[in-house]
Amino acid sequence: MYIDFRDRLGFGTLFTTVISMLSRERDSIIYRPALPPSYPLAVRNPYLSTWMPSDQVKTLPYSEPQFWAGQSLSWSVMARIDGETYSLMNGKNSADDILPAVVSSAEYTSTHSIFTLSAGSVTVTLDFFSPVSPFNHLRQSLPFSYLTVSLSAASSSSIQIYSSIDDRWVGKQDNTDRNFQMKGTTAIFSLGINNSTLYEERNDMATWGEAIFASRSTPSSKLSFASGKCENIRSHFIKTGQLNGNDPWLPGAIVALSHDLGIVTGTQSVRFAVGYVREKAINYLGTPYTGYYRANYSGTPEAVAYFLDDYQDALQESLKLDLELSTKAKATAGQKTDDEVPCSGALAGAISLAYVRATGDREWVAKYQDIMRPYADYLVDNGVDIAEQLSSNDAAGPLVNETNLAIKAAVGIGAFGQLTGLTEYSRIGKERADLFFNQRLGTDQQKTHFVLQYPDKQASWKIPYNLYPDVLLGLDTFPPKAHQMSNAFFKSVRGEFGVPLDSRQDWAKSDWNMWLAATFELDTQNEFIEDLWAFMTNGKHNWPFSDRYVATSAKGASPGVPILCRARPTPRPPHNFGPQGYPLPNGATGPVPGATPLLPNNGRVIQNGPVRVLCIADARADHIIHTGDFGFYDDTSLDRIAEKTLKHVAQYSPLLPENVKRAIAQTPPQQSIKQRFSPDQLPLSELSMLLDKRLTLDVPVYTVWGACEDVRVLEKFRSGEYKVNNLHIIDEANSRLLDIGGVKLRLLGLGGAVVMHKLFDNGEGKTTIAGGLGTMWTTLLQMGELIDTANRVYDPSETRIFVTHASPAREGMLNQLSVTLKADFSISAGLHFRYGSSYNEFSVNPSLDHYRGKLAASKASFNDVWETVRGEVEAAIASNEAQKTLLDNALDVVQKMPTIANGGNPFGGPTGPGNAAGQVDESAFKNMWNFNLADAAFGFLVLEIEAGRIATEMRAQGFNFAHRGGKPPVPAVAGQPNPPVPTGTPGVASPAARPAVPQFGQAQPVAGRPAAPQQPQPQPQQGQAKAPAAAPARTSPVPVIPKPATPQPSGPAASQHAPTSPEKAAEANGTSQPEKPSESPMPRPEKKQSNGLFVSNVDNEQAVRDLFPEEDKAKIVKLDKWGKYNHVVMFNSVEEAKAALDRQPPEHKKPTPPGQPRKPNIKFFEDRGSHRGNAGTWQSSNRGGNTSQRGYQSGGASDSEGGRGRGGFSGRGRGRGDRGRGGRGGRGGFNKGGPTSDSPAPSTSTPSGEKLAAAGDA
Repeated sequence: MYIDFRDRLGFGTLFTTVISMLSRERDSIIYRPALPPSYPLAVRNPYLSTWMPSDQVKTLPYSEPQFWAGQSLSWSVMARIDGETYSLMNGKNSADDILPAVVSSAEYTSTHSIFTLSAGSVTVTLDFFSPVSPFNHLRQSLPFSYLTVSLSAASSSSIQIYSSIDDRWVGKQDNTDRNFQMKGTTAIFSLGINNSTLYEERNDMATWGEAIFASRSTPSSKLSFASGKCENIRSHFIKTGQLNGNDPWLPGAIVALSHDLGIVTGTQSVRFAVGYVREKAINYLGTPYTGYYRANYSGTPEAVAYFLDDYQDALQESLKLDLELSTKAKATAGQKTDDEVPCSGALAGAISLAYVRATGDREWVAKYQDIMRPYADYLVDNGVDIAEQLSSNDAAGPLVNETNLAIKAAVGIGAFGQLTGLTEYSRIGKERADLFFNQRLGTDQQKTHFVLQYPDKQASWKIPYNLYPDVLLGLDTFPPKAHQMSNAFFKSVRGEFGVPLDSRQDWAKSDWNMWLAATFELDTQNEFIEDLWAFMTNGKHNWPFSDRYVATSAKGASPGVPILCRARPTPRPPHNFGPQGYPLPNGATGPVPGATPLLPNNGRVIQNGPVRVLCIADARADHIIHTGDFGFYDDTSLDRIAEKTLKHVAQYSPLLPENVKRAIAQTPPQQSIKQRFSPDQLPLSELSMLLDKRLTLDVPVYTVWGACEDVRVLEKFRSGEYKVNNLHIIDEANSRLLDIGGVKLRLLGLGGAVVMHKLFDNGEGKTTIAGGLGTMWTTLLQMGELIDTANRVYDPSETRIFVTHASPAREGMLNQLSVTLKADFSISAGLHFRYGSSYNEFSVNPSLDHYRGKLAASKASFNDVWETVRGEVEAAIASNEAQKTLLDNALDVVQKMPTIANGGNPFGGPTGPGNAAGQVDESAFKNMWNFNLADAAFGFLVLEIEAGRIATEMRAQGFNFAHRGGKPPVPAVAGQPNPPVPTGTPGVASPAARPAVPQFGQAQPVAGRPAAPQQPQPQPQQGQAKAPAAAPARTSPVPVIPKPATPQPSGPAASQHAPTSPEKAAEANGTSQPEKPSESPMPRPEKKQSNGLFVSNVDNEQAVRDLFPEEDKAKIVKLDKWGKYNHVVMFNSVEEAKAALDRQPPEHKKPTPPGQPRKPNIKFFEDRGSHRGNAGTWQSSNRGGNTSQRGYQSGGASDSEGGRGRGGFSGRGRGRGDRGRGGRGGRGGFNKGGPTSDSPAPSTSTPSGEKLAAAGDA
């Protein structure tokens, strides 16, 4: 029968009315307490994190859940009621008659997401429950979540419940497998990937574990199961209300469980468990660990059975926790609180003082005080004059003298003082607070707010969220006025959705804004909470809650939307992007004792935009372009590497202990390093750990090989014998295409050094790869093959990057080659630079002829070699047409290079006679860009690619000019007493004598230590420029930064030492220069013997005292700590000091022999005076010595002959032995040369930047 709607107007109107009512019914969903961006369904760890976007709740019966990163997952729930099947979640099936249930409410708490639906006459509740158990470690460690389906039937109904998941839960659908087993009455499905790689991820999903789906029959339900094709399984359930077992497994199939409840009257429920199990959950420092629950339940079936048994206890705990959190949140912020959403992340925040106050565990303080004290001392030493560094808001970029970090340092010092009872630290913390607040160093002139940077950044601001621990712990480091100062100010910069992080940004951070709100008055506090509530509930986004979002439209962006970060609880600050995974200051001789290198895949991933590509000259990070010295050495490479290269590689390797490095450095040329040390003592790289998957690369790495690699290892990669997941070698035969950010990025690569006389020498290479004795170089045939590869893959729509190890700026042939390859820009490794460089040839050459001159010189150098070997080369390849073609390609590059500076076309165009000889295509000269990278220890380049545009961000550690910040000491006036000496070091000055606040930028002299003899200042000669007049003083007592004159060379006395380092110190650019006599007209003061002893290699004062017998211990008048492991012990007289030294055992008076654990060392303490002046503290990475230094000396040379301190994949040093180059130092250019005494001169903070030394160590 057919109904003619045209003739049945009344029926059509009724039909329309019913449809409209149903639509309104679906729109009338009740959201409690609000509509969040996304609902957590199963969230237990980063790999079990399933969510339902809020904008899909209206259509919940059809909607697919999502992994936190955005991938769709299949998780279906259906109810069959009296023979009619209703979809409750993700149950759309066009082939069968499935009715959608009607969603009536959605609710969330800290641990539950609850959806209520109507399916015919039955009310169904879906309760997604992820336990949070602060005190039950077993419960907290179980990687499972519950789904409870509850039914309330007003009348008797026959009901069956169905649920299923698919293989998308394991990260990828290819090559998956299914297993099934019964554990008593519990049915358990597991899904995994065959032959999965340990610790491999795909789109943030783990692929080495197993997805678990389970349920248990009850006295009132009959459980059935099935696996196979989705359509078949659902159809069978719709028709029969049961499942019929397992079919053959295919990609895209599902596993399903169903409960037949029979006739239901009243309320009943069934329960499912979903999870993700990783047998080797994490790799901690090379050792795999599994979840804590495995200590009680060795197998997954037993753990799942316990999890289902534990439901009632877990439920009761969750209800109490939800109530407690809700009550406390509402007491603080009323109904507008979202603290329940990020509950699990908020539980992680605690510090040592809070722990001790909560537990009363004072023994914990005694146990760890010596470990914590060096950190407090670091804050004392570095909490005012703060070097450029990242804060926990790393996306905002690094800053010098960031006020918020200074606040954190002051609060941290005060917290340590209260924690340990060392009142000197509490006093210093309050003095720092006084400096930044009362004396206005960290505020604007009117004291309305804290500034972003100090000094002289009056218009800037940043939310001072680091005041919160001061309030939370009741430290009173800062006065209440400091906490309340910004109440009015932040109202003036408040955007539509709150206050941005600082004056540079339009985005806010939810966590830091809540920290700051807790320090304010109630009305301002409520404004901050309302703003965060408004962002969470504005309906503009559906991500799992993001802690970063656009707060204001003031800079043109749409407000109220999240930025980049999904489901991020911000559990910790970022890693220090330092050379070893720990900070290493310029001039330091090594890492902090006890520090260990990060694993290669622990480096910080740069990701701050739609697509960002990190380009580095040395080691690791999210697409990575690597420019060589990656570390292609395996366990057999040691046999092949040359002794000279090995010495450099080992010297700068972070894989070797310092005593081994010293022993290697002291090995005489006639002695073999390989014979002196066993192979296990000389690891060249961590490649073997990548090959056997003990380490993994989390992101794709595209690399050329460097100058220091093993050719045999690279040949194994080329043949396929060696493989590392995510590692892609780009060379003359293999290019890579990245289709990202609207740009097709073609990577063309050429590795190795460019050495003219080796262009025709393959060395030990058996294919076209050239190298030998642990080093690599480029051949002419490789250049020819690269041209052939570039021509074969040429696509004018692509953007081409030429990635090289050697720099095109230095090698004219590479410069010409980049033009031939039609490269848009080049990226190359630096020569141990402290800064990266970005340039085009137009910017660095005064004229086109000047540029031609560089190319002509390179051509002439090549021709000298070519004419010598031409006959031999042509004869060798006469019968090989392929190689002849490659050679011709490369020779054509040289042919196009100009022969003289004022003629020829360097860009491949015609070189006509006469006037035409000088005409070139200037677009390439001006438009092709080059990036030359600093070592990864010192910087990086980020390419941010969006909508077809490639933006760049280059960062470098740079040179250390900190010594310029100090003022020279003022000469004492005759007849006047010396002024009191300020101190920033605990335990030095008496608390009663409160020191003056030091000038900003000026290091603090230490009271009680021998001071350098002062000299009268010479008058400026006629004609010399006078010092500039002081700028007008600020009305407040805010210190200013003095600008001293350029440091002068050291006097000759500074070069008495360094018998183990005969080479002289490097100049600013690494060039060795002869010593000059002192330019100072003043005579050197006579040395006076000290009444102090210098003690090194001892980490605490008590241990120092224990070194002396009782008769000497009683005569100690003062004991000062100098750095972390050095102390100065003062006696009343020189005689007492000498007698105490004489009574020491002989082993305490001698330096510790190389290769042995360091022992205490005691010697006379001596003031070095002002031998160094204000000179920089850096040494050449391969020269060492305490010889006189001039200017600003980097950790290695910045030209081709200096020590190249760049290491490989994890900081491995490399040396180009064949070219006379020093080793490329692992990650930081350690000062490996210089004195080998175990008692180096202690570094102190004197105003002039001088160092004091132990006697015999100058």
